[in-house]
Amino acid sequence: MSSTPLFPVSPLERVSEGMTVVDEEGNRLGRVGRIFLGYPDAVEPSIDVSTPDAVGLIVAPLENPGGTTSVGAAVPYVVRHLQNDPDLPDELRQELLRAGYIELDTPGRRGAARYIHGDQVIDVTDDVVRVRRRP
Repeated sequence: MSSTPLFPVSPLERVSEGMTVVDEEGNRLGRVGRIFLGYPDAVEPSIDVSTPDAVGLIVAPLENPGGTTSVGAAVPYVVRHLQNDPDLPDELRQELLRAGYIELDTPGRRGAARYIHGDQVIDVTDDVVRVRRRP
């Protein structure tokens, strides 16, 4: 008997490191090197990327059905790999931190080509992640 999750689950949440990533036509793009689920309502403070193991802090407000709240949650994350990529435009970097991403572990891919936006994940089956191509 298959159970339905209580809350909707993003396909990105079912991705694991090492899975094969293919496009809509089944062309192999690489393997999953890292996954970051993202924080859609997060505000990212500036980060000093000169520190070799820079750790950032994502601050996200907690939902309150009765109105606004000043209570939030802070989650540390290592940002060195994403922040130190000189071939990644700042706007895309911020969007990936908010929406989540898959970083491909594929030699020769640099900059934006190494990252799959969390919204591009179509399906995850067995050991394969199928993604939409960027427009």
